[in-house]
Amino acid sequence: MPVLARALQTSSGNLEFVGAVTDVTVAKQSEEKLRRSEADLLEAQRLSHTGSWRHNLLSGEVTLSPEIFRIRGIQADDDPSRAEFFFDRIHPEDRTVVKQIYERARIQKTDYESNYRIVPRDGAIKHLHTIGHPILNESGDVVEFFGTATDVTEQCQAEEKIRQSEGQLRQLLDLTPMHITEFGPDGTPLYNNQASLDYHGVTLEEHLGPNNLSLQTIL
Repeated sequence: MPVLARALQTSSGNLEFVGAVTDVTVAKQSEEKLRRSEADLLEAQRLSHTGSWRHNLLSGEVTLSPEIFRIRGIQADDDPSRAEFFFDRIHPEDRTVVKQIYERARIQKTDYESNYRIVPRDGAIKHLHTIGHPILNESGDVVEFFGTATDVTEQCQAEEKIRQSEGQLRQLLDLTPMHITEFGPDGTPLYNNQASLDYHGVTLEEHLGPNNLSLQTIL
């Protein structure tokens, strides 16, 4: 509780103190709530592998949450204060597309989403999902982008393993002499193994295409 006091001399020559006491309990409680909220936000970002970033288009400065540093493997001698740092670490095959998406969002003043790979200094490729939101000034010009980046590497790796397993299964089915056909609930053709396609004289593309030759009536 802050106390402010001042010594004054009375007309009789005596000293007296005049002061004020301020109750800052509410202010301290508000500060504590703010600290807890900030700590909760940082912990939520850590648990969800999602960090936040801000790019000031006027100054060029980029500011990051701690989780972005962890996700991107940013080290002490790196300088992530400019957007070029992040574009340079995007996988070469994805870099041009990501730049185009970002520039289009700036021109059109719209939100954007992008999925791409990054190559940190340790060389371990990561997959990110990024969302950006433009912030406009009173004149309607984009002056800043605020956004999030989520590390989806594990999800992408799991999806790739599923695709590989499906590919291996289809190879086995194509080696089977039996006719194997798969249809969706509405009768839409989903898959035919090679033996069935050869028997009916069609390719898989013809069977699954918009003008597909349905084998349902003749199987």
